[in-house]
Amino acid sequence: MARSGSCRLVYEAETAQEVQVAAEQGFVPYQIGQPHRPEFLPVGLVALLGRLPG
Repeated sequence: MARSGSCRLVYEAETAQEVQVAAEQGFVPYQIGQPHRPEFLPVGLVALLGRLPG
């Protein structure tokens, strides 16, 4: 995290507990394996995260 500069860090989690811990640690969490979501964080969303103010 110290080397990320102003970049947001994304954590792809497998469980709701991992999502909670990742968010508490300052990551942008994304839970994979959900039937209503893509398996991985969509590229467009990654690009949007990069454009949001810090």
